[in-house]
Amino acid sequence: MIKGNIIKSITLSNFMCHTNLKLTFNSPITVIGGFNGSGKSAIMIAIGIVLGQRTNALDRGASAKSLIQNGKNCAKIQLELSNAQHQFNYGFFGGSIILEKVIKRDGAHSTRVKNDSGRIFSSKKEDIDFITDYFQLHIDNPLNFLTQENSKKFLKITKAENLYSLFLQGTELDDVAELHEEANRKTTEMKTKLDLLNEELVEVDARRRKKRNDLDIVLDGSKVDERILELKNEIEWSKLKGTLDEIRAKKEDTDALSREVKELDDQINQNSLSIDEMKKEEIEKEREVKRIRTEISERRKMLEEAMRNYELEEREMKNDLEELTRNCNEKAQRLQNLKRLGGVDKLAEKKALLERKLEMEEKYSNKLETLSQKMVEENEKSSTNKAKLVQLRQTELNLSKQIEFLRKIENNKLLFFHTKINEILKEIESCKFNDEVIGPIGSYVTLKDFKWNKAISIILRYTLSNFIVFCKEDKSRLKRIFNKYDANFTILIPSTRNNALIKYEKRVDYKVAIDVIEITHPRKNVILNQLIIMNSLESIILVDDRSVAYSILRKENSKKHRYPITIAYTEDGDKIKMVNNSLSDFRPRVLSFYFEKNLSKLKNLETEHENVREQMDKLGQADKTIDLHKQINELSQSMAENRKHISDLRLETAVNMNDDIEEEIKTAHMAIESLKIQREELEDNLRKIGNSKTRAYREIKESTDVDIPVVDPNVSGKIQRLYIDNNILEKKIHNIQIKMNRKQAEITSSMGLYEMKYNELKKKTEEIGEPRTESFLHAKIAECELKKDICQKLESEETLKSDLNELNEMYEHKKKIITSYESKVSSTLENIKKRIQKREHLKLEVSNKIARKFEELTAKRNYEGILNFDHKEKQLELKMKVNIRAGNKSTLSGGERSFAAMCLILAMWPFISCPVKILDEFDVFMDNLNRDTILQELIEIFKESELQIVLITPLSVKVESVDFIMLEHPNRK
Repeated sequence: MIKGNIIKSITLSNFMCHTNLKLTFNSPITVIGGFNGSGKSAIMIAIGIVLGQRTNALDRGASAKSLIQNGKNCAKIQLELSNAQHQFNYGFFGGSIILEKVIKRDGAHSTRVKNDSGRIFSSKKEDIDFITDYFQLHIDNPLNFLTQENSKKFLKITKAENLYSLFLQGTELDDVAELHEEANRKTTEMKTKLDLLNEELVEVDARRRKKRNDLDIVLDGSKVDERILELKNEIEWSKLKGTLDEIRAKKEDTDALSREVKELDDQINQNSLSIDEMKKEEIEKEREVKRIRTEISERRKMLEEAMRNYELEEREMKNDLEELTRNCNEKAQRLQNLKRLGGVDKLAEKKALLERKLEMEEKYSNKLETLSQKMVEENEKSSTNKAKLVQLRQTELNLSKQIEFLRKIENNKLLFFHTKINEILKEIESCKFNDEVIGPIGSYVTLKDFKWNKAISIILRYTLSNFIVFCKEDKSRLKRIFNKYDANFTILIPSTRNNALIKYEKRVDYKVAIDVIEITHPRKNVILNQLIIMNSLESIILVDDRSVAYSILRKENSKKHRYPITIAYTEDGDKIKMVNNSLSDFRPRVLSFYFEKNLSKLKNLETEHENVREQMDKLGQADKTIDLHKQINELSQSMAENRKHISDLRLETAVNMNDDIEEEIKTAHMAIESLKIQREELEDNLRKIGNSKTRAYREIKESTDVDIPVVDPNVSGKIQRLYIDNNILEKKIHNIQIKMNRKQAEITSSMGLYEMKYNELKKKTEEIGEPRTESFLHAKIAECELKKDICQKLESEETLKSDLNELNEMYEHKKKIITSYESKVSSTLENIKKRIQKREHLKLEVSNKIARKFEELTAKRNYEGILNFDHKEKQLELKMKVNIRAGNKSTLSGGERSFAAMCLILAMWPFISCPVKILDEFDVFMDNLNRDTILQELIEIFKESELQIVLITPLSVKVESVDFIMLEHPNRK
């Protein structure tokens, strides 16, 4: 028996009276209680529906739509099953299986099986039925799934025949009987068919004896046979002519493909010219923009310098104005002092202090001017450093991405092909194929001479990721795996499974690509054949010196060679190609090379990355403007305090007691008037400076708004698209060359077959220069055959032999079937008979155990319960004596009848395989003593059996080891 609860939880949405309810079943015994209308029975109905029960079978209306909550369009039920012990498809589901039923008011209902992550396993009914059978959830058995209505019906069963029928249905013995009857019926049908086969065997034997007699009297062939032979020979010559026509058509296709390659090459060259022109135009525009921006920048610097001068002059004038105003005030104050005072205390001491403060003011001014100059210089440096820092950040980001990619490839070379290559290979390994799956091809390719790593990486860049299978069925399976992981790998099917290398013209004068490649797979020739077909490795030369490559290609082009060399590669990966008597020399746009040693490149990139980081740190530390701002602010505060002291000291030392007071007052009046005139002149100059400043500011703003020629931002995109177009065109050329190679191989193969067949026919018969068509010749042969049939009035020898062989095969086939199945049918009938006997014995044993268990259960309430089984009459009589009063089920009270019914169910449960039991209102008529007895017995049974039970009752339950869930009325929440 499985440990733990099978049903873990149930969730209801808009179902019956529940808008959103989730129940979790933590204990083997769960009691669900609540007032009428709280939706207790809805939980049982939901479990029944999601496990396949029909609504009318649950007595809840004719359609599931009636169970949708009013005002809602659909209802949803989710039932979570524990998969920890069964481990059904554990790799997909894990520890939980979710059965989900969606009921729609307008539309078809749906049932889905999901894992706890929401991935759908199936929505087919047969899959859901399989899972319920797998978990033995036989809820069609009323003793496992006893609804409210079935409880009432069960309590009303009084007839012995109905109780016996419930016994067979509950213990599932009637299912076993149906299986036996079905097996017996099918075996009997098979025996009938064998009898018919015996009759057919006699008929076939008579027909084959007649055919044998006809064959014995068939005459030898006449002149008609010779004419038929001549016509057949002519058909062979006609077929040979058709083969020659096909070869010519393939040659025309090859020429057309060659012309298409030339057109694509011309397009690539045209795109390359366009790229060069656009780059040149872009560079010229960038230079023009740079020039204009430099001019604007210089003009703006000049204006900003003028602005700074204006501001400095303005500041000086304001200071002078402030000084004049202060002097004027001091003079006025002096007049007051002269009128009020006749002398000054400590005059000499304050004059000395004034001198020191004036010297300090001069030092502060010099220091402020020095700091201001440094600030201007640091601002210029800071703007330059910020631009450099932006460029360095972009460089650092690109280097980080390259380092991350190379580290991944260093740990696992296969990641070069796809980020999920390990998962793809693992799934391929776990999937069953008809033959071996080889791939990716690059994992089996190594280099004999590593210096050609770039050239070989470029040559094989479209082939290294390919896979090889040996039949279309395996290709389809592999394609489905690739689609799952969004992998666009090419799948190749060789023309033969033999591990024999195809014949190719070996080059002894030059080093070709095939010479530096080593295959490590046991079926290496299969891989090598595909590389030859796909990439023409035998005709691509590897040359150190570019000039030598030019010489070789020109020399090969001048020869009348069947397969001339037209492509060469240098050590750096440059491709030199002969196209229409002219050479093209370029380096294919490849960002990464499969055969390249990544460790040294990774170290170089890491070093470069570290240098960039150091430069960024230095630039960040070089910004001194913040510190200079702080120093200037502190100095300005000190100057303001010093100037205040100077002003006070000047006022205090302005009075001279030795001067004539009246003269001093007169002089002070004149000085005040002079200062007022100077102040008016300064204010006028300030207005002029302000106007000049406004004009300079306006010119700076206008220089900012100047229209600068914009470099077309789409140019780089156009260039990139042209590069992409060239890559696509190169791939097309590559694919066309593959087709051309295949066509050429087919032409070579067809020519070989043609010559061989031609020589065979020449030896057998004379050559027919212009043979007639095959259809015409077949019609002529048919005429000859008809004449021969008419003349001989018998079938041909070949037909008779064929018919006889067919009849012999038919006879042997039927005889073999009869011999094979006669013994099986007899033994099957005997086994069915034994199983029926065993079933009847099991029925007696189970019924005796149920009767004893029923007696034990009723005795716990001091009742005397008896079950009398009459298997011959198919009757079960239930008797129970309560308080000396004896009676059958029909004479008991409602509570006693409920107690007797539960005792009968508990007695039968040990013989039912379903691990989950659900009962609704089992205790509706019981008194407390009977109810407590049943509950205690349920606890003991479920402790021993480790089954799961859900009890639904309107009454409260307070028993240990029982999980009690009280539902609230939906309208009272």
